[in-house]
Amino acid sequence: MLYLLFVLYFILLSWSVRKGKFFKTSGLSANTLNVLFLVHVATGIVATWFFLNYLPVFDSNVFQQQGILEFDLLIHHPIEYFTNLFQDNYHSNYSGLMDVNDSYWNDTRSNVLFKLLSVFNIFSFKNFYINTLFFVYLVFYGNVALYKVFQKIFPQSRLSNILTIFLLPSALLFTSLIHRDGLIFLAISFISYHIFFGLREKKFGIKRVSILIFYLFIVFIFRNYIVILLIPPMIAWILSAYKPQYTFFIFTGTMAIFSIVFFCARYLVPALDFPEFVASRQRSFIALSGNSALNLNPLYASFRSFMNNMPQALNHTLLRPYLSEIHSLEYLPFALELIVFQLLFIVYIFFKKKPERIDPYIYFCIFFSIAMMLAIGYTVPFIGAFVRYRSFYFIFLICPLTAMIDWKKLYQTVHIKFKNM
Repeated sequence: MLYLLFVLYFILLSWSVRKGKFFKTSGLSANTLNVLFLVHVATGIVATWFFLNYLPVFDSNVFQQQGILEFDLLIHHPIEYFTNLFQDNYHSNYSGLMDVNDSYWNDTRSNVLFKLLSVFNIFSFKNFYINTLFFVYLVFYGNVALYKVFQKIFPQSRLSNILTIFLLPSALLFTSLIHRDGLIFLAISFISYHIFFGLREKKFGIKRVSILIFYLFIVFIFRNYIVILLIPPMIAWILSAYKPQYTFFIFTGTMAIFSIVFFCARYLVPALDFPEFVASRQRSFIALSGNSALNLNPLYASFRSFMNNMPQALNHTLLRPYLSEIHSLEYLPFALELIVFQLLFIVYIFFKKKPERIDPYIYFCIFFSIAMMLAIGYTVPFIGAFVRYRSFYFIFLICPLTAMIDWKKLYQTVHIKFKNM
């Protein structure tokens, strides 16, 4: 019965992807959208099946089980269901906003996901695979929103936009599993979408501003520190739209000012000790056990410590895992993916296009993604964790990179060399 229900829901959602106004205005054909949606659904279902059979204690399954408990609470104790999200079980007056463990705010990021799954369970009859289908459909909106943005910037790069936004392997995997990452990706994609088209149309009405605040709140709920890293490049992006000839200086100046605020705010408001927040996150992660732990240099709440740790942080998030340190097949695909990215970067250096102007959004993608890579590299000592955390940020780096490669020139160069051999 549930198999039939899954098929019916899949047909219904596929029809929505074909006929929905948001999808129809993407510039992608209905068949292309359906194929891409099918790939995302298949990835989520196969990955869920694999983990259930070979690694049953994994995050998505934990979320699923908690979602079932929340659903049962809705049925039998509805008052508690609608109030427990606001209960501080640590009796700390809702403090510990940036804490990694044992705080109301840290629990909320999972509790909201449990509530979402409990709603899914009303229609799925608690079936994990149907919930995965619903989740993939929701996140797929983020892919389409991001495609609309990049297609406006790089209209001649349709194929590379599709490949990098919808089919980048690690991003595809980790946004197709039930987890916070997919919802964060969805929120950041719609933040990008609404700012981009708001600037282009010169229209920021109450509706658009409300939507932006809503998605910023979603990001804050699921990983609050991302908002701190998201706001500076957002401000620089908006300022650059009015003075595009100074885009690079606006971004570097804005990021420099916020870096100073990051390190100096504690001297004015002791509670805003941002460096200590990051250092404490690192200590909390190190305290956890894991099979893929890396040695991290201790991070202290000082500018010098952050600068000293920067090379290691970028090395972990941009270059690890190395092929030489792969001792099981588990991380091999991610190592191979990184090699492909590195080769693309080399190709870009030698065969980059010379655009008349680089859209400010591309600077936003670069500055924000690098900030996120640093944050992850500073704090996360587990390969398995930072491979997931960083996965969809590569979209914001690789999509513009591939779009700015002169593929025709590359083809002609390679063709001539082979012809002369």
